[in-house]
Amino acid sequence: MPRLIYRCETCGRTEVLDSEEAYRLGWDGPPHSGSYGVLGPRTCPIHGVVGTVWWELAVEHKQPSELTPRQQETLRRIVDEPASITPSKGTSPMSGID
Repeated sequence: MPRLIYRCETCGRTEVLDSEEAYRLGWDGPPHSGSYGVLGPRTCPIHGVVGTVWWELAVEHKQPSELTPRQQETLRRIVDEPASITPSKGTSPMSGID
């Protein structure tokens, strides 16, 4: 099973896991929560959806231009999935990818 970079959009925590590990550990994101390239929360086991790009657009009714630079980067990363979350060779499981 391929390993992917799971990045919490709330706190920035990153881990390289396969989808089963990520799901078992409580990460929100595809393929168990949503689909690759489709807007939805990408969060670690500690954080909820408040403050995610999905929350800001769907609940707070912000326009994409009103997102912070970090949120805009998250949106670009989601649109480019799974390529944008595929680790390069040699990436360690807890490498602090940012």
